[in-house]
Amino acid sequence: MGKTCPEKRQQKEKIRKKTAAKSKQPSFIDIAQSLNKGTKLHQRGELATARKIYQRILAYDSSNYDALQLLGAIELAQGNNDKAVEYISRALTIRSDLPALHYNKGVALINMGQISEGLECLHRALELDPDFLLANYTMGQHSLAAGMLEDAILYLQKANRIRPHHPQTLLMLLNALLQDDKLEHAESLMRSIVLDDSEKAQLFYQIGLDMRPAARWDLSLLMLQKAFELAQENELIVIALAESMERLNHLQDAFDLVHQYSNKQGPCGISFAVIQVRILRRLGHLDNATDEADKYLSQEGSTEHTAELHKEAGMTFDRQGKYSAAWKHFTTSNEIMKSLAQEQGISYSAMPEVIQRSHDWCRNTHPSAEAPVNDSENIASPLFFCGFPRSGTTLMGSMLSRHPKITVTDEVPTLNRIADTMGELIGRKASYPEDLHTLSAYETAHLRKLYWSKLGVDPGKIKDGEMVVDKMPLNFLYLPFALRLFPQAKILFALRDPRDACLSCYMQYFPLNPSMVQFHEIQTTIEMYKLSMGLWEEYKVRLNPDYHEYHYENLVSDTHAELTKILHFIGVDWDDAPLKQDADTEQTVSTPSYESIINPINNSAISRWCRYKEHLHPVINELQSFIKRYNYDI
Repeated sequence: MGKTCPEKRQQKEKIRKKTAAKSKQPSFIDIAQSLNKGTKLHQRGELATARKIYQRILAYDSSNYDALQLLGAIELAQGNNDKAVEYISRALTIRSDLPALHYNKGVALINMGQISEGLECLHRALELDPDFLLANYTMGQHSLAAGMLEDAILYLQKANRIRPHHPQTLLMLLNALLQDDKLEHAESLMRSIVLDDSEKAQLFYQIGLDMRPAARWDLSLLMLQKAFELAQENELIVIALAESMERLNHLQDAFDLVHQYSNKQGPCGISFAVIQVRILRRLGHLDNATDEADKYLSQEGSTEHTAELHKEAGMTFDRQGKYSAAWKHFTTSNEIMKSLAQEQGISYSAMPEVIQRSHDWCRNTHPSAEAPVNDSENIASPLFFCGFPRSGTTLMGSMLSRHPKITVTDEVPTLNRIADTMGELIGRKASYPEDLHTLSAYETAHLRKLYWSKLGVDPGKIKDGEMVVDKMPLNFLYLPFALRLFPQAKILFALRDPRDACLSCYMQYFPLNPSMVQFHEIQTTIEMYKLSMGLWEEYKVRLNPDYHEYHYENLVSDTHAELTKILHFIGVDWDDAPLKQDADTEQTVSTPSYESIINPINNSAISRWCRYKEHLHPVINELQSFIKRYNYDI
């Protein structure tokens, strides 16, 4: 039986559509023309249009190398790292001999948090082309960030030979040489730099600033002195140099510098006033400090520097015993910072919500569900040193750092950054703390390796009888994550009278971030204390950590006895070094408590809240349960 008319019409329509589709497919010549057009658009920055052209080519020829690698480059440039890896990986199946492809894939993987896999790609790029500038530069950059200074120096020296005197390469190379205490090599390199004086001054200035996060204030001072020699009228350099001098307690040198500069240049900016008032206050010139602060604060302004100057004025009035005047300045500073935080979109609810989620998780999770994975038996573990902010961790940290068997890290939020990006780092959907129990042994080991890398510590080099102390007060909020990575880890916890801890947080100037914005009001400060310390109490019961609590007040009143107990808990032998406090020693501390640790241990900060009782009443009554729990007098 023949086909019916409708069937014939349908068959003809299918043939017509198939023929039309074929006619629309580009020919070999069309692909060449399309690539040429796409490349020109790509070079002009018209990436969306170029992307469509490359995708059309791949629709015709899914193995077109040029379209794949160009699409990978676009996705990488726009931050779509997963797509970049997909396209570049396909291109590599066609051409695996091109170093640029391995480099781009490595960068995309690093951006995704897959550091080790990304670095393997960079290694492969350098195997194919040892003189690949970007690969040497990037390897140097990551080696420096990971604290692998010798590797960083080798890569960056190679990059500097390939492209001499590039400012960013010089910046990192000098940074690495200085951190590795290769001062002669650094000096030799600085003498060879071919830049004009203003460029050199800017380079040295930036390196001086870069030394600060690692608390290398001695090196910061060295570089800023060199910058100042080349640009003595640059106010930013003068301020930075004075700050480094003040941090290292070269107070008279700092005073002479700012005094001579202000006399020569006349009125300066408010950021200059901050360091000027701080130096005057620390030298005991309290009336001069308040006069200088008033002179600048009489002007209109609501910047972070204004807020910081109000805090300096408040600290000066506190020293003078003028507590109502001090409170007024602390409050004004916090009001300015609160306004700036709102302008910058910093959430005041983010941190309390994180803590509340942890509370809810802890209450609804059986400890057995969070049992450590099997690969955790004989792994090196840090000691986590925690406590509510302003509870005296800096004093104890500086003492422990003098012990020959203890290494104390600077305050960097390594643990919480890895926890908060856990899913991205393991390459699947996972959130902390809800999905903590789903981590496989492999994923846990990967995150552990990433933790050590970002901390800048090689766990394989930690000898028996030595201890690495991760000092970060609020790490205890992420205790389940810490114990997942390191089930054998010990927790050292600093306690202080809750009223003094909260008052000190309110008085202190902190940079803006979701944790520190809680201290802009005394009410939210107390709420932060209750919420976070309540979580610590819950963790103690639910997680059964190996912890030791000590009281700041006991450390001050009987330092030897308290330190003996702490060193025994840590597991290191007694040594007299932590007790040796030399005022002339250049301490390398980056926390706000750096001023106090050079002074002999004293009780001046104990019961400070009593001086501000009228301003703290009645909200301070909300702390009573914790005051009783930690055995302080009501």
